[in-house]
Amino acid sequence: MTTGSSTWAQGLDVIVEGAAVRVTDRHTLQRLPDAYEDKYGSEWHFDVGDGVFVSGGNAAAVFRIEPAKVLAFAKQPHAQTRYRFTTR
Repeated sequence: MTTGSSTWAQGLDVIVEGAAVRVTDRHTLQRLPDAYEDKYGSEWHFDVGDGVFVSGGNAAAVFRIEPAKVLAFAKQPHAQTRYRFTTR
């Protein structure tokens, strides 16, 4: 998963590497649309169906990343760092 900005001299780019795992637990799924609606309003309303988000007759599976490594690249001043997760 990658996020960041397309500017050269400002912002932070972050890359998270790891396994994508499907989320089907109803309680965990419900937390996400609740947070979306709290932040963005009712235009971002999703219902939770049988292991999926449902909106307007469409269903969408939800995944989370179990991180193994994170890379971050700062801009102005340019810098980078890496963090590796270990399992215990």
